[in-house]
Amino acid sequence: MTYLYAEKSGEDHASQFVQQVKEYQLDFSLSNLLPNNYYPIPKVYLSSRIEGEKLIYKNIKKRHFLQKKELTVACVNPKQIAQIYPFVQIIDSQQIHASIESLRYDLPGLPPNIFSVPEITVIEKNSKDSVKKITEFCFYFTGNAKIQPLLSFIEQAQVEERVFTLGPRSSQGLNLYTISAIKVEENLAFPEAELFLNLGLLLPNQFDFDRSFIEIYTSERRGYENYGERNQKTKKQFISFIGAGSIIAQENNQKEQISKSINTPSHLKNNAITFGQSFLYPMPDLKGVTYESFA
Repeated sequence: MTYLYAEKSGEDHASQFVQQVKEYQLDFSLSNLLPNNYYPIPKVYLSSRIEGEKLIYKNIKKRHFLQKKELTVACVNPKQIAQIYPFVQIIDSQQIHASIESLRYDLPGLPPNIFSVPEITVIEKNSKDSVKKITEFCFYFTGNAKIQPLLSFIEQAQVEERVFTLGPRSSQGLNLYTISAIKVEENLAFPEAELFLNLGLLLPNQFDFDRSFIEIYTSERRGYENYGERNQKTKKQFISFIGAGSIIAQENNQKEQISKSINTPSHLKNNAITFGQSFLYPMPDLKGVTYESFA
């Protein structure tokens, strides 16, 4: 989104936009890319409710995303998890490749170099025997009137059927996306909500850790390198986020201050930030939640 902003309005305006996000001037938050109409399952919260029950935990573990009503059922009674359909599951696998070294170096007789690269498949299970591959995804973002330029750029990209690359191996036709629809979500505000389902990668600022259920996601961060710099040894930088599916409890009605963005280490890239202001989906108090109140 930042690259799109820079392309349409220039790097200076994009830098200003990034700085305003960091300083909470835009009320901007952003989710991960999610299967359409699905939400990440709060595994840590659910697991805390079924301590010692391995079969139930196994069923929780294989469900990565649930729809809103099914998510409520799981939160109210985790022991029903095995009967909850549909759900979305992520399948990890390895894709085998062969590099023909004899052709690459024009040296007949060299054996091929066999290697593998990771691959994930996102599937929807509507029953034990019904499986469908997911190809439609969505993301959520919030903001005040100051993000109107960004929204206009996204709307223009939809009209132009612009192709976005969100991941590796785009030359093989993988990880390519277009914007099919832009919608304003209604009924996302529970005035009494103190708990939120984290939908993205969150850098913690101020919230109630004691009442939260947190899953940690650690990632290696690398800055952009020019071609001539790629073989130079650079110090690796790792950062831990609060992952999607965590339940976050706000403190002192300071929802806007729950998360933050931070300055990216200077050896990776100057004048950049690591974004951590994740989209938080409001939930009522889980202790007294009813199916109707959340649906």
